[in-house]
Amino acid sequence: MSANGLRIGATLSNFGTTARYSGDDLAITYDNVPGQNGDNGALPGERTTDAFAVPVAFRVGLAQPVVLSNVTRLLFAVDAVHPSDNSESLGLGAEATLRDALSLRVGWQGLFLQDSEVGLTAGAGFRGVLDSVHYHIDYAWADQGRLDNTQRFSFGIIF
Repeated sequence: MSANGLRIGATLSNFGTTARYSGDDLAITYDNVPGQNGDNGALPGERTTDAFAVPVAFRVGLAQPVVLSNVTRLLFAVDAVHPSDNSESLGLGAEATLRDALSLRVGWQGLFLQDSEVGLTAGAGFRGVLDSVHYHIDYAWADQGRLDNTQRFSFGIIF
């Protein structure tokens, strides 16, 4: 049994012209002949950078909700990413929600990505109402390669 059917989405990110760095962080002081006495070592200067193509990314995703009972539902999701500066990859995930309050999540990010530093993810969330204020608390764990295990917490209030 499905709830609202298959969901499909797509994005094209960073589509446009080339970019170039600019700003105060490129300002420097310049000494034309270092070590020469009488030279002014505090001449203002500015670094310039070459223009570069911004990495374009095309992403498409599918999500399928499934109602198991009046109090239990599942959501399965997959997204594919095609970046201009890296290899293609997939993300897979599933969420089980009980009584519209407790959600358990598991997924895999960066599937098929060359030299991936990401992988298994898991988490849980709780939604509730306290004196007519809706809130949610979420926790997520991810295997982040060199960063080891990352822990994420979030708390939200809906007025």
